[in-house]
Amino acid sequence: LPFYAANAPQKADGLMAKIGWKRSADNVLSVDIGQLSLLQDGMRMNISGQYTNDLKDTANRYGSADLKAKIENLEIARVRKYIPLQTPVSLKEWLSGALKGGKVSEAEIHLKGALADFPYAGQSGNGIFSVRARLADGLLNFTPDTFADGGKRPLWPVIEKIQGEFRMNGSYLAIHADSAETNHAVLENVDVIIADVLSDNPQLDIKGKAAGTLQHLVGYVNLSPVTDWIGHLTEKTTATGNAKLALEMHLPLEKMAASTVKGTLQFDNNDIVLLEDLPVITKTQGQLLFSEKGFRLEKVRGDFLHEPVTVSGGTQPDGHFLVRADGVLSARGLQ
Repeated sequence: LPFYAANAPQKADGLMAKIGWKRSADNVLSVDIGQLSLLQDGMRMNISGQYTNDLKDTANRYGSADLKAKIENLEIARVRKYIPLQTPVSLKEWLSGALKGGKVSEAEIHLKGALADFPYAGQSGNGIFSVRARLADGLLNFTPDTFADGGKRPLWPVIEKIQGEFRMNGSYLAIHADSAETNHAVLENVDVIIADVLSDNPQLDIKGKAAGTLQHLVGYVNLSPVTDWIGHLTEKTTATGNAKLALEMHLPLEKMAASTVKGTLQFDNNDIVLLEDLPVITKTQGQLLFSEKGFRLEKVRGDFLHEPVTVSGGTQPDGHFLVRADGVLSARGLQ
């Protein structure tokens, strides 16, 4: 069956079933699942519903089902054991590698329709496949097959301590984190979406905001591909105070090299040593904007050697980087 898990059959720690079936005179098989309770590695699943198959209908040889399931206490790392065989390869690989830790505290699944059409592309109404699952302390490595530093670490810092929800509706997949963390920075309202998991080239869209110390946010930038895009500008930056980071990414799962990213690092009255051996810029305001094409410093102002300074610049059309500071050096500042 197309919804059959790749790792089936599986050993159960406990099983309770109340199932009835019949085969009519006109060769229609009907199965009524009054109760099917499964206990496996601490996970509890309860399934109920009906399955029918007109054995004369060769066009619909898998039959139809109307099934509901409730799940409790599922280790997220074990989700790969239950991924249906018909799941597209790129999505199967992403789910198996991206979901790394935490638990599904509770989940509800509804499957209704002809099983040959599973998982029901889009939301056209030819069937229902819906999943709603609460995530507790989840860990997500959203680029599981791509690494940095010669394979020593993920290409992007992982998202951890996810408190939120996993949803599927047909071929639409979404993870929403009410709260999470990455590189010690607090995340909120993070959305991870694959709009069509059945696409020939499914695209992963990520959007969210982070808040924390500027040093931790700079550390996040330095542990991501952004550091290459901005010419390692912040590699030796030190900073005090808090800041905010907004990030939006579009990652084609089959063509990761075609990914696009844009982000904004918002300064908030910070003291910053942008480059090693430079004096500190105090009370810094403004933004560092970046994308896969480079960076731009926008409305960056502060005090440099006790005098106001404006810092501008970014990636130039020829690919080189230019950063310019405009201000006045006073005798007091040079003392």
